[in-house]
Amino acid sequence: VVLILGVNAIGTINKVRAFSYYNQSQKATKIEDAEMLVTKAAQVYPFDGFYRVLVEYAITSNRNLVSSDSKDQEALKNAYLAKSQKAVDAGLAAVKLNQNNYQNYVTLGRAYELAIPFDKEGGFANAKKSYAEALKLYPENPYLYLMLARLETSAGTKEGVRNSLTDALKKKQNFADALYLMSQLQASENDVDGAIAYAIEAIKSAPNDPATYVQAGLLFYGKASSGRESRDDAQKDYANAVLALKTALEKDPNNANI
Repeated sequence: VVLILGVNAIGTINKVRAFSYYNQSQKATKIEDAEMLVTKAAQVYPFDGFYRVLVEYAITSNRNLVSSDSKDQEALKNAYLAKSQKAVDAGLAAVKLNQNNYQNYVTLGRAYELAIPFDKEGGFANAKKSYAEALKLYPENPYLYLMLARLETSAGTKEGVRNSLTDALKKKQNFADALYLMSQLQASENDVDGAIAYAIEAIKSAPNDPATYVQAGLLFYGKASSGRESRDDAQKDYANAVLALKTALEKDPNNANI
């Protein structure tokens, strides 16, 4: 009994220390310092949540790398791949600690996606497998299907995108993000009327999102400019385009691209 109590006490102390490191990381001003503190937390008290955070730090670090002005592309590539591998290792550690938490598989999928720029087939296959495991645990979550759709977009598989978005909309009919992407998909296949219909539904579902209005505005403008409409129909579509883009600017007055 004394031994068990001693082990429990040590576990409790380590947990307190770990979360102390984690709390310090939230106050860090540099991502490197925050990452170091969370790494310490995970070493002291292995917790899947810490490893998920480490993956997010790796994703942010790689985004910063890509946007940097480094002239040494080989060094940048090596740093990117090294950080990507750290992300995968952290994702695998999270899954190993708790195989029943769908978030761990989502995080692992996001880690594998980092490899896609340099290993398109491998990164895609591993990420897709991870998201599939997440769906087994939480099949009613529409956001998981959306993540799959975005992954399929990176691979250029339109049918995969359509299937995943359709599944997402079956789970949540007014899912604005899925409706928006479906609008883009229809537009890429030159189905302008279908694209406009989805864009309008996206506006209904997310009336405060300027991106949905921009999408609709550009589609209406493109249709009006196509030369395939009667003069009256073209004028109506121009009017709809102006209204949509004007509304987008009202929602986001600082957007210079509208």
